[in-house]
Order: sequence, then C-alpha cells, then structure tokens
Amino acid sequence: STSGVSECISCASGKFNPTLAAKNSNFCLECATGRYSTILSATSSSDCIACAAGKASATTGATSESVCTSCIGSYSDVEASDSCTNCAAGRYSSTPSATSSSTCLA
Repeated sequence: STSGVSECISCASGKFNPTLAAKNSNFCLECATGRYSTILSATSSSDCIACAAGKASATTGATSESVCTSCIGSYSDVEASDSCTNCAAGRYSSTPSATSSSTCLA
C-alpha cells in the first residue's frame, strides 16, 4: 500500500534545491538576478546559467535566456549582471549587447 507515502515533486525551472529530504516547495530557491535555469529538479545554484556579458536581467527565478536583455545605450562587461551600466553623460553607444565602455562614443 502507498497510503501515507508522499511523492517527490520537482522544483520548477528557475529554481534549485540543495537540501536533501526537503519537506515542501519553500526549499526551492530562485536563481539569482542575472541568471536563469530551464531545467527541473536543479540541485545547485551552479545549475543557474549566467546571462552573457552585454546583457542583463533583474528577474529572480528566471526560466529562459529571453530574460537576459541586450544593453542598449549602455554596456555590461561582466556575466550574470542584473543591470547595464549607462554610458557617461555626453556619450552614447549604438552597439547592442556592448561589453565595454569603449563602445560609448562622444
């Protein structure tokens, strides 16, 4: 008989659970900003994939790379960024997904 036996439920994509014998979905932690995960039952924050340099995401628990938006008029020189860095006043960048301030032109 399976009476009284609960079934293991996967953490949703965008989340991970490093805890053995977790009792409920509260143990499923969201991927941090600048990261996303498409897999179910992730067990580590390393299962959360970083947005590429030149892109950023302020969303936690993201489930798709589509949340990583291109920096426009700005840049991001690191992976897993939660925001793009604006070009300095008097400068601009027309390069989408720029990864360096050197793309900010006068």
